[in-house]
Amino acid sequence: MTAASRAVDTLAVRAEGDLLHVSATKVVDPTDAYLTGHFPGFAIYPGVFFIETLEQAVAGALPGRPRLTVLRSARFTAPVLDGDRLRMELTIDHSGQPVLARARCYRGDGTRCADLVAEFDGGCP
Repeated sequence: MTAASRAVDTLAVRAEGDLLHVSATKVVDPTDAYLTGHFPGFAIYPGVFFIETLEQAVAGALPGRPRLTVLRSARFTAPVLDGDRLRMELTIDHSGQPVLARARCYRGDGTRCADLVAEFDGGCP
């Protein structure tokens, strides 16, 4: 994985029974290639990269090769701009298959900017 494709800068995982509590961060770098053209003069972190951050956070928290199979919901409520620090707080229920991940996302100023719910196959239980 190249640095340009890294959607998680830091990852912290805490286990609580069948639940994992995960905190992932990503600083949105205005020089990253993925921001080129999205949008010129007003760069916004693309919604698809929130999903990539979710995938990389789940992969970093679970053994095996968890694979996103269903995106149940994605709700974007505020933009994340170049230079912002995205913080994603996840709860992962890995008690069975599929593995269920729920994420709340916040900008550096504390504004909630997205909620995601997804199913993964191929990780532990």
